[in-house]
Amino acid sequence: MKLAKLIFVLGLPVFISAADLEWQSEFRARVERDTVTSANDTASSRGQSSFTHFRSRLMLKMTSGSLSAAVQFQDVRVLGHPDNASGSTAQDKHALAFSQAYLQYRITGGKMRIGRFSLPLGNERLFSQNRWSLRGRFFEGFLAEYNFIKLASSKVFRVYLAENYETFSSDKDDTVIDGFYVASTAPITKISLIDRFEIYGYRELNLGNTEDAIQRTTFGGRLSGSLDLWILGLTLEFEAASQSGPVPGFTSTDAAMSVFNLICDVPMLFNSQITFGKEYFSGDDPATEGKGEGFANPYGAGHKWHGYMDYHKRFVTNGSAGLNETSVRIHTPVFDKYRLAVHLHEFKTGFGNTELGSEIDVVFTVNAGSRLSFSQGYARYTHKSGSWKTGTDEFAYFSISATL
Repeated sequence: MKLAKLIFVLGLPVFISAADLEWQSEFRARVERDTVTSANDTASSRGQSSFTHFRSRLMLKMTSGSLSAAVQFQDVRVLGHPDNASGSTAQDKHALAFSQAYLQYRITGGKMRIGRFSLPLGNERLFSQNRWSLRGRFFEGFLAEYNFIKLASSKVFRVYLAENYETFSSDKDDTVIDGFYVASTAPITKISLIDRFEIYGYRELNLGNTEDAIQRTTFGGRLSGSLDLWILGLTLEFEAASQSGPVPGFTSTDAAMSVFNLICDVPMLFNSQITFGKEYFSGDDPATEGKGEGFANPYGAGHKWHGYMDYHKRFVTNGSAGLNETSVRIHTPVFDKYRLAVHLHEFKTGFGNTELGSEIDVVFTVNAGSRLSFSQGYARYTHKSGSWKTGTDEFAYFSISATL
């Protein structure tokens, strides 16, 4: 790794001399306050716990004709952590890290990419950048994109989750994801209310005789359409997917997910947007041995859809209890620079409809120009009969984001 960094540092000026260079920096500071640190803790027994995250990113993009390359440096730290050596003469233990580093070649109507990169698909329910998290989510492998005469865009990819070459094992012991994603870029017909159509599929594959052996296939699609009425605008979103194949712990899988959102733009109510949502991720039935009915979503967004508390953010395995969620999300602009968001969530298990809890999120955002914003958020979660504890939990944060 040290040799690779040295080669990069020494070779970068040579490449830049023959290429156009673009750069962009991003900084985010977030102060978090949480009254709970484990399942049995309460605010009265442990008190408030607060800390400050600071994330810095620097993206360099180099272009020479059809060939381009990009590297993104990222530093993530908790201010005052012992590894930072703050206030002392000791060495900061944080190492230089690339969150993205890829080579790209453009062809007529598309491009090909190899390296480490983000891979958001659609509304990011199943493949997400996870912007809320400290480090984000990135994949390593190959990506090809192609546009079909302004009608549709497509992506085909192979990404590696675990390459076991160091044990001299077969390629069958490597864990990879092969997938595709196709989205319409124009309305299907001029009279149709459907303005966007997406289909996708991916297969997680490890054929080795190990505990990681998996042959899980996911196919799905998403539709969205809009209708303008006199007093409001309506947007409908529907997404559904199914999973099948053997996975660790199960000889077969039969799982599904579905999402329905009704988005109402209400000009008469301060140009507010109100979204009524219903999301379902199937849960596993313990009575059916050898068969996993829980829908696994290890790479999708959690906080973006399922609340700031992140109690129901992802469903990593097919043995999960799933989720049946009802939500109302209200976004209201206040003048030009301010925005208020209120989210209400009701959570139940996907199998058995056991009540888990309810959550309310309130976020106030100030946009101080195109490059600087401030956010203040508060979340309160009330546990119900099916939860792992009783009572309520609170979470609050203050965030500053800047792009230069």
